[in-house]
Amino acid sequence: MPEQVSKEELNQRWRLTWIESIFEFSNLKYQKILWVDGSMEQWPDDQERRSDFYDCYADYFDGQWLNKGYSIHVKEGRVSQKEAEVAQEFHLLADAYHQIASDDPEIILKDLEWIRITKSAKKLWDYLKDTTTSPREIELMNSLDRDFG
Repeated sequence: MPEQVSKEELNQRWRLTWIESIFEFSNLKYQKILWVDGSMEQWPDDQERRSDFYDCYADYFDGQWLNKGYSIHVKEGRVSQKEAEVAQEFHLLADAYHQIASDDPEIILKDLEWIRITKSAKKLWDYLKDTTTSPREIELMNSLDRDFG
């Protein structure tokens, strides 16, 4: 019989994946490692990671059910209203950029509009680091910052 997972645990798992996605958007160094370099030697935790620009977008917009924004996630208790407000600028910029992106990751990483999106995601990342109280989320954020920040 399958294990039943509580709504709180599902929301926590969603948030952990969301936090990782925000980190990818917010960190050009991490993007370069993932999208361009990709060698196992880059991973301090010996955990292989694979991503590219399109995976980054799919993970955030599709994987996190954010195509229509944050309202359902606020309603379901996955994010606070304030987190959704802080995420708004980044979310809108990222959604607009997806329509004009190049296929070459090195071009994307140097594009001024992409850098603007990354900086906006970094504001959200910093806000989350300053306000998050969940031990699991704090551990994840500290780990990502330590290993790739």
